[in-house]
Amino acid sequence: MLPASVLAIIQVANDSRFMRASMLEVINQDYIRTARAKGLKRRTVVLKHALRNALLPIITNVAINLPLLISGAIITETIFAGRVLGDSSLQPLAHKTIPCCRLC
Repeated sequence: MLPASVLAIIQVANDSRFMRASMLEVINQDYIRTARAKGLKRRTVVLKHALRNALLPIITNVAINLPLLISGAIITETIFAGRVLGDSSLQPLAHKTIPCCRLC
């Protein structure tokens, strides 16, 4: 439980800052002002127009950070003596099992 929460806190903090910056950038775009001028509700403008366009960089950022999350899981589980991803990745390296090392 603790290793997962350590990894989640780091990722959530990074993604929330990135999401805020992305939303602030999208909110100032012309099509958002046009949607508000048409009389759409603020909730509709934010959820249907702004959020959809702000999520594109977030999804890219998550995909880029996925390998870092996996390597962080190995280090975190080594520190907390977990036996999930870290152990299954480090044991083949310790025994020099070439096919297993290529999969990691």
